[in-house]
Amino acid sequence: MTTRHLLSAAAMVCLTIGAVVWHLRDDNATTASASDVTSTAWVDSDEALLKLQLNQAEVFRRAFWRQPADDDRILHAERRHRLRGEGGSVEEWQWFIAVEPGDAFATWFFEDNPFELIAARPTTAMPTLTDAPEWLPSADTLAGMDHFIKPGSHLHVFRDARSGRLYATDEGGGFTLAQN
Repeated sequence: MTTRHLLSAAAMVCLTIGAVVWHLRDDNATTASASDVTSTAWVDSDEALLKLQLNQAEVFRRAFWRQPADDDRILHAERRHRLRGEGGSVEEWQWFIAVEPGDAFATWFFEDNPFELIAARPTTAMPTLTDAPEWLPSADTLAGMDHFIKPGSHLHVFRDARSGRLYATDEGGGFTLAQN
């Protein structure tokens, strides 16, 4: 390969990276209220090998793979990573979120259905809630809501028909802890 080809390839890589960074910038992120945790840093918990992500917009992005819009009201959000040893990789991850979705998000989430959600059957097992945040409604309360699942995963979404509020949780294993 000639120097000219190498420079052209390097320029293309730089342009591609710049386009990705531009696309992922936080222009559309919700503005955190005074009660929100705004740092994207992971927080140590009382449990030595448990790290918490409490930034609501960041948890929303990682849960739903999109930026929250101005009319998406994130009420609560938490992501947990249990590590394999000090400084180790992530053994398990889990997140919880409560959202009052805007119209565009609700349409995208339930009509476009990017997560391929289906209505849960009455016999569908509830998600693991033994260690859920205190703001998440009890299993009995959630059982009275519309319940959706993604087959083959641990994603559970509950929709309160009266308020339109969504409560969701998912869990899995693997990956490494993101560094900021």
